Amino acid sequence: MNGVGTIVKTYNPVVDSGTYSRVTWKTSAEFDLGPQNLLYATIETGYRAGGFQLAEGKSRYDPEFITAYTVGSKNRFFNNRVQLNVEGFYWKYKDQQITYFTVDTSGTLINSNENAGKSTIKGFDVDAIIKATPTTTLNAKVQYLKATYNDLHLYTASPRDNIACPFTLTGASAGGAPVKDFNCSGKPLLYSPKWTVNLGAEQVVPLGRSLELVGNVATAWRDDQWGAFEYLDFEHIRAYWQTDLNLTLRAADGGWSLGAFLYNLENKRRMSTPQRSPIGMAIARYTAPQTYGLRLSANF
Repeated sequence: MNGVGTIVKTYNPVVDSGTYSRVTWKTSAEFDLGPQNLLYATIETGYRAGGFQLAEGKSRYDPEFITAYTVGSKNRFFNNRVQLNVEGFYWKYKDQQITYFTVDTSGTLINSNENAGKSTIKGFDVDAIIKATPTTTLNAKVQYLKATYNDLHLYTASPRDNIACPFTLTGASAGGAPVKDFNCSGKPLLYSPKWTVNLGAEQVVPLGRSLELVGNVATAWRDDQWGAFEYLDFEHIRAYWQTDLNLTLRAADGGWSLGAFLYNLENKRRMSTPQRSPIGMAIARYTAPQTYGLRLSANF
């Protein structure tokens, strides 16, 4: 009533202050094989501070740390008409911060920031751009990704315990129900498709000296991925293709352009963010349907 928040009741001490700091570093090396080819390697550390939250029994969470290793090669061939880049990466997370629905010591459902223990992200990507003709450009990118929670434990109690991971009882209770420790270690990180493919082509058609018509096709494939920590079947996002088209008439000097676009050529709406509702329902947000329109731009 007086504009100042007041804690009426709490089972645990409230944490509202603290200090987080960390020195991070990066080291890298590059070796030029020639004027158009190089190798590189990088090791770097990252840090995200912890924080505070108004959640009973979960009043603070710890910092997050990462050590990232990267090796790769950048190359150009055939008088710069072909660019080929290859990179491998290996990331180690410690105390990775996640957010999910759990219960506090009184049995109240809370949306809490937690530290997930450890996770590993590794893989590689290959990126190619080909100037097939002076007016034709092709591009392709393929990525392999293996992202795994090495240590992920989710704590909750009935009726919020619909989690597809093995569990053990902690001995504690919340709201009269036993608290369960769901061990989801070994599960993939969220929104981490194992394979990703991007393909594209651009064709420029000169129309006299002052105009040009540009056509662009881009298609992408995403492998299966998970969208929520419960790992329930409806939270499994199936693999899919999506294709976008653009056709643009523009001034050769870049002064203005008039374009038409068509997104989601397949005209399929796909699940983007599934979520288990706190009251027991399955909730999902879907991507946009087929979308088309015109775009006019000008530089002054």
